[in-house]
Amino acid sequence: MNMKLSGAVALMIAALGPSMADASTQPALGYYFATGYVSSATPTAACSAAGVTAGDDYTGIFYYPGAGQSGAVLRQAVANASTTSVSALKFPTTPAAGITTWSGTLKAGTEGSTFTATPFTATFTFLDAASADLSLTVTVAGCSEAWHFALIHTGG
Repeated sequence: MNMKLSGAVALMIAALGPSMADASTQPALGYYFATGYVSSATPTAACSAAGVTAGDDYTGIFYYPGAGQSGAVLRQAVANASTTSVSALKFPTTPAAGITTWSGTLKAGTEGSTFTATPFTATFTFLDAASADLSLTVTVAGCSEAWHFALIHTGG
């Protein structure tokens, strides 16, 4: 299994920056365009073997079911020298309203394959009802990956 998928959600730092966040703003339910990159992948040898390199870019769709709900998922296109596929990160229950940290075990995989349980930690900050930052760290096959994503609401 190509491990690039494990960071995809690996979900998002927008150019706007977290200083613009308003904790009282609640995000809109629905789908968000997601664009992100791998900010670090260590140790390099383990990450390279898994197909993950710092600087890799990803684009996808993030579904946000609402605060304290199950069903959040990040689907992204993975296209590189070793694979072309659609990967998914299936998250546990989303944080309660106003909570900016998120952790637990997500399920990472390529659509049509077996999903792997992977521990994660994240900072999830909605900037307004239609945009968010997501910083995500996962460790898969000995590779610690840090991801940053920007999310923009596209609809229900």
